[in-house]
Amino acid sequence: MNGKWAMKVYSAGGQALSTMPDVTTLEYVGVAYVPEVNFYGEDKFQAAVPGTPGDRFAATFQGRFRVYAEGSYTFCTNSDDGSDLSVDGVLVVDNGGLHATQKKCGSTVVAAGMHEASVNFFENGGYASCAVTWSGPDTNNEEVPLKAADSCAINPADLVGGWTNQAQIGGEAVKGTWNNRARPDFTIAGTDVCGVFLFTFPDDRVYRGELSEDKSRIVYSPDNVWPRTAMFKTVQDLRTAGYQPPDCPHKYGPAVDLNQHCGGGGWSVTLHPGSYPRFEEGSCDDDAGMCVIKSCGMRYADLSSLSIPSGLKVTLYDQPNFGGASIDFSGPQDIGCLVAKGWNDRARSMRITQI
Repeated sequence: MNGKWAMKVYSAGGQALSTMPDVTTLEYVGVAYVPEVNFYGEDKFQAAVPGTPGDRFAATFQGRFRVYAEGSYTFCTNSDDGSDLSVDGVLVVDNGGLHATQKKCGSTVVAAGMHEASVNFFENGGYASCAVTWSGPDTNNEEVPLKAADSCAINPADLVGGWTNQAQIGGEAVKGTWNNRARPDFTIAGTDVCGVFLFTFPDDRVYRGELSEDKSRIVYSPDNVWPRTAMFKTVQDLRTAGYQPPDCPHKYGPAVDLNQHCGGGGWSVTLHPGSYPRFEEGSCDDDAGMCVIKSCGMRYADLSSLSIPSGLKVTLYDQPNFGGASIDFSGPQDIGCLVAKGWNDRARSMRITQI
């Protein structure tokens, strides 16, 4: 599985920023999981985390990267306004203060293996940008984006305060016990985000947890704790049972472009592979991911044209929850108007699958 940076955005409201703020005092906007830190323009931040303000906001990035050849590595941030970068908790780049797009770098010796990286960024006003690069033995000394590692391990030695478990991102789930807590044995499954785990208990409850910064506990909230048994197969099942469905992480890769009018125009939506049982302006359920896409924009029975890239198939249904008549379209193809197909303004649910 591909590794991701956990990108969290915070709004400072009307508060002017001249240094990196304490984000715990700001308003939390949202989270996205991105393969690299490479944002030029506030619109790029807003595309990753909808609701990000144009000015006066801060972002943090947490991830891991792998080094194969020990040696001296140079890390850089290029940002407007301030930023900093730490490796394994040690500050390597200080690019703080108010300034136009500016690159600063720092070098440190990094041993072979997995390492933690963290980036802090703030934007006061005007243009916003933040990008992270590195160079060294593993890059043939060429400056390239610092991508999150394709695997990430949390070892027992990393977990303090009584944890006795091990989880391997991208590997097989392993058994563990919740030490010093009245909990039964559970199975840990890794995700493609470092520090995020799924804990499955014998009664089929599944908990999504995120490792705290001090690695002493798994942090839960109503947005990321929910039971998933045979009863819970759709996002609506979660709501009916009184649970808040989590927000879908930002996705990358091939996607389908959908438009309100023939030939384009009107509302326009880009959706990645998933199962969308109903369309509501403002949000879309994704039953495949058991999550909700905020600011989806897709409208009920109002689709007239779509563009499908190679490798994807779209199945449209004329009733919610994948009911009624259906029709398949496989990419690559641009369907400029669904009138000729007899499907103009008919779609009420949809599946996008990889082929």
